[in-house]
Amino acid sequence: MSNYFNEKFKQLRRARDLTQEQVAEIFHVSPQSVSRWETGVNYPDIGLLPHIAGFFKVMVDELLGTEEILGEQKAKAYKVELRQLLNVGRVDQAIDVARKAVKEHPTNYNLQAELMGHW
Repeated sequence: MSNYFNEKFKQLRRARDLTQEQVAEIFHVSPQSVSRWETGVNYPDIGLLPHIAGFFKVMVDELLGTEEILGEQKAKAYKVELRQLLNVGRVDQAIDVARKAVKEHPTNYNLQAELMGHW
């Protein structure tokens, strides 16, 4: 897992106005375990993830940041493709790739900065 889980978990807990101790009671773990989840030192047992997701009414993928990770990978692929097209002088195709990337990832500011750096 990555830091997506700990940030998302903390956000969900706080949105419900629950303490770490209350969450620990709900999931039958120690308050120290909850603290470690939120700091990224440890993660819950994989069998507990569906229960956590169900309690907070989110999908396990959302807890783990799957969409964000895949989005970052796709953005990196766009950057590579753009560089390759520009290196061989295919500016029109590079512009099409840049437009597609921005349309798919309108809030990925690192990608947009990278794209702007090429022009």
